[in-house]
Amino acid sequence: MASSVSTEWECTHERAYWFDDTFFTKRETFPHEYIRNLEGQIVSPPTNSKARLENEFNILQFIKANSNIPVPEAELTTVMPGSLPCLQTKIANGVQLSGAEAAEVALADAEVLSLRTKLATGIPLCDVGVDDLEAAIARVDIELKESILPQMAALRSDTLGGLNREHEYVLTAPWVGQFSRPLCRVQSRTLTLCHNDLSQGNIFVDAETFKITCIIDWEYSGWFPPNFEAELWKKPLTSGDWPDPIEQRAELLNIGAVPLLARAHERFNSLVDVLRSAKFW
Repeated sequence: MASSVSTEWECTHERAYWFDDTFFTKRETFPHEYIRNLEGQIVSPPTNSKARLENEFNILQFIKANSNIPVPEAELTTVMPGSLPCLQTKIANGVQLSGAEAAEVALADAEVLSLRTKLATGIPLCDVGVDDLEAAIARVDIELKESILPQMAALRSDTLGGLNREHEYVLTAPWVGQFSRPLCRVQSRTLTLCHNDLSQGNIFVDAETFKITCIIDWEYSGWFPPNFEAELWKKPLTSGDWPDPIEQRAELLNIGAVPLLARAHERFNSLVDVLRSAKFW
């Protein structure tokens, strides 16, 4: 797939981006790159920017080691001011479903985190021609449900959230909105791996067969309740037909509530037994 080459970093309020014919790089922004709003005020980058890059890198390594799901090769590094990009991914062959990558941000003055991935072959699903889009979506839907999603469902965990252990909070997808939920454990390995942003822009397909060639942008992925994955690939990002974020948040809130309460009762009963044995009760 022919592609243009970035001659300089392109910045949003969250991330800086750069790419050539082989790699795509996204990193946190340096303070001098922060964007200002119409009032001239600096727009602060998201506080979970570093965690999202770390999570994506760790998830990509995990998927490569435990499945045959097509994901880009990646490397994670830190970048000093004035140095070259750090995080890159290989471009996938095919057509991408639709939508752009989510932006990210900067936290430190001295250095920032950068993710570089090999470019995906193919094209995003969203770039498939209007006449072929319905057929492409149907083909992608079948492959996701018969091959890729079952593999992800088989990768289970007892810990809610992604592989961003230092951040200690669940990284929620953009369509769920800002929502703080600490990582927690459940009583059994019932949580399944979810991408959480399987929109048309993050799925690359072969331009002729529409077979999936690569799935990108795993920043918000992690382990969540079964069937938590929203079928975002079926409609354009501009459709506005998203799952109910309130319902999804409620489901996240309920995760771990019963086990944690049960453990609290166990600790209380143990304390009572100790006090009784010591004749304080």
